[in-house]
Amino acid sequence: MLWPLLLNIFGFAFFFGALTLIRLRNEIISKEGHRPWVIALATRSNQKG
Repeated sequence: MLWPLLLNIFGFAFFFGALTLIRLRNEIISKEGHRPWVIALATRSNQKG
């Protein structure tokens, strides 16, 4: 019973960390929306489809 508990704790920590990084990326992009690198990133993303 210890291993499933440890795997679940590790999995939840990884999931929480990934979501935190995604939200941080979105926050930076929304705050820096007027910068040239954000505009280039959005343009490149739109060209892909």
